[in-house]
Amino acid sequence: MKLFLVRFFLALLGIIFLFIFIVSFIILIKTTYFSGENLGDYLFNNNLDCDKNSNISQTKLCIQISKVYLMIVLSIVSSTISFISLFPFLNMKKKKK
Repeated sequence: MKLFLVRFFLALLGIIFLFIFIVSFIILIKTTYFSGENLGDYLFNNNLDCDKNSNISQTKLCIQISKVYLMIVLSIVSSTISFISLFPFLNMKKKKK
């Protein structure tokens, strides 16, 4: 009974985080490549000032860049948790007597 509960909990946790990984990866690709602005030039550099006094188009660009960073972190974390929980779930077996 304990083995069943542990396997059920690991499977549920792994599937939830796998779903989160897939959704965040799709949003990441959609935001990075299919938005109006080419975000590849702005990622991972400090050339853009995102403050309260900037214009609306620059504020939208800053929000999209922040969204991309958030999706990158969420994808990495959710894929790691999914791997950690699904790997033991798939390898668990009952001991043969």
